[in-house]
Amino acid sequence: MLKPTFKIATLVVLAILTASCRLRPGKPKTAAGTDVLTPEEIAAGGVYTPEERSDIGIGQPIRDVQFEPVRFRFDSAKVDSPELTKIQTVADYLKRNPSYTLVIEGHCDERGTAAYNMALGERRAQAVRAELIRLGIDAARIQTVSYGEERPASLGHSEEHWRLNRRAEFVVYP
Repeated sequence: MLKPTFKIATLVVLAILTASCRLRPGKPKTAAGTDVLTPEEIAAGGVYTPEERSDIGIGQPIRDVQFEPVRFRFDSAKVDSPELTKIQTVADYLKRNPSYTLVIEGHCDERGTAAYNMALGERRAQAVRAELIRLGIDAARIQTVSYGEERPASLGHSEEHWRLNRRAEFVVYP
């Protein structure tokens, strides 16, 4: 069994390493070429500090614009046909607002390892991104982030709760 001081020291080192990994433009990209964003960066409005967002014209998310989440089957990143109308709604909105950008957040239920769920959340976000690009939205306007199982929409432990957690959500930025 590990001593409490060793556990605390390990947590401190992990916190320092995590804090030192803040990404900036030109840093690592996802497989689709978008910036890799951490959950903290998305919550803070992207990879930029508030001063940088102001300098380049990126604001806070538009909170009064909300879309229905795209739902996924268990262990799948395939967008099912009934979900395509949700993505079409987002594409239509972005076409009417050509200066807006979008972050697609991929989510999973609690089953599976944390690493697997982060990867699955990214595949889900990328699948939705691919559909938006197919519908005519410029790829440069769309970023993705995976939260894996870390931000559940529903806290229960049954199929009904898990179904609600297998999703991709949209955050719009001016």
